[in-house]
Amino acid sequence: MFSRESDFTRTFDFADQGRWGELTALLLEVEDAMEKGGPELRDLVRLRDHIARVIVGDGSRAAAAWTVEHRYAVDGETLSADVLSSVRTWDEVGPFLTEPRLRALVAHGRVMRGDDLSREADLDRAWGFGVPYALEPWEAEKWDADGFPYAHLPRGGGGHEVPYIAGQYPATEVVAVPGPPMQPAPFDRMPHTYASAARMHGTAMQALARNLHHMDIRDGVQASVVPFSAAYPLLISALGGQSAYGPPPSEAHGRLALWRLLGRMANLTEPLAPEAVAAFVARVECLAWIYPYPVSYEPLYAAHLVIADPVGGTAWVLDGESYD
Repeated sequence: MFSRESDFTRTFDFADQGRWGELTALLLEVEDAMEKGGPELRDLVRLRDHIARVIVGDGSRAAAAWTVEHRYAVDGETLSADVLSSVRTWDEVGPFLTEPRLRALVAHGRVMRGDDLSREADLDRAWGFGVPYALEPWEAEKWDADGFPYAHLPRGGGGHEVPYIAGQYPATEVVAVPGPPMQPAPFDRMPHTYASAARMHGTAMQALARNLHHMDIRDGVQASVVPFSAAYPLLISALGGQSAYGPPPSEAHGRLALWRLLGRMANLTEPLAPEAVAAFVARVECLAWIYPYPVSYEPLYAAHLVIADPVGGTAWVLDGESYD
């Protein structure tokens, strides 16, 4: 039998004493108990995640890397990789990681925290459809590598702050304009995000006006033309799984999802050529807005963005909210 209070305390005791072998044994013991199910399952899941987090954050480099790969092997869980990249440098744990996908996720997590790993010869360039292991200039322009990434605390909790872009730039009113429904984009209801995507031929303003019509927003909205670099932090968090309820956002997943999204918008083939993605980003026009919510109905997180390609004549609406 496990006791939530005593086993949480025992986890800290083992960690404080550097007894990583006994702590990993406790992790395996909890997982064995989970397989039996029963009314304690929810508490066991929390205890398992707690133990794994402490090992990853406070344990030896070998124990931390083993735990990340073990959790991935058991059920495909990658949150431990995000914790690892939050609290460990690549030099500390890279040599201990062997699974290609986890190596890439941890490396991209470090890249989002300011590391340049482009010269690491043992990183798999084939995994991740060509996304480079260093931030491109258009990514780094308004990305705060010290303040924006989620700060996973080894013993629980954490946080980050990503600025809300609408309202920071001059705004103009946009009202609904009737028209046929927009096409669901092929990446509609993208994984790891609360936002959905649709597209149409036209400008950013035309796409927003059409979207307002289909959202039945009759009073119009205040919309701002924003540089893509300003939208980048919001896109990373939204595509990385930020939500009111659920695990913390993954900057690694968010970056990979955004690059794939941009590649599909620009009709690029994979593996993506960074210079082609940069050229697409340089020419797009972005529009952000805020819906006229009652104060009591404001979402906790929201992404309201049009990305329009003036060369291709296509505009994509990324729209969604997550409520507390």
